[in-house]
Amino acid sequence: MEHKEITRGSGKQVLLAILSKLSTRKTDNEEDLADANEKLRTGLLAWGSTSYHMTEFAGRLSWMSRRYRNRGDAEQDHIVKQGMGVSGILVSEIFETLWTSPKTYDLLKEAHPELTQEAADDALQAIWLLVTSVEMDKLFLKVESRAPEPEDLNLEVWQEVYMRVFRQYFIDRENGNL
Repeated sequence: MEHKEITRGSGKQVLLAILSKLSTRKTDNEEDLADANEKLRTGLLAWGSTSYHMTEFAGRLSWMSRRYRNRGDAEQDHIVKQGMGVSGILVSEIFETLWTSPKTYDLLKEAHPELTQEAADDALQAIWLLVTSVEMDKLFLKVESRAPEPEDLNLEVWQEVYMRVFRQYFIDRENGNL
């Protein structure tokens, strides 16, 4: 077997590129799902390392589907979400359980006494955005599946528009216009 050089890019770039592709397209059949799992495991190992521990970890995680099923109606059986999962549970579902637990803030406050409730909520919201950004969600699929490749996005324009909205919010808040 011929090995091509893999000197371009980093493990993080490989994982993010794979997750970007997987999360913006629906994987419909078992063959594509098996390929998605190989890609996910490649990314996890490229970023996390190829140690025995990480190899075992990558073997336990999979790219999985969450389906909506309406009893007795085969037309209503469809994939609504896909993402990293373990033991048949999406990682985002596991995180949501932690996020909504009343014990989470106490654990965070114990480890980081300077953390306010608002700061903890902000940190958990940031983690939620990161975790769900690498999932395929049927609600966003039409937009995401037609979007350009990440390297073709005009990030400067996105930044200009969203920073204008960001700044205007604080101006409106200060002026009592919210």
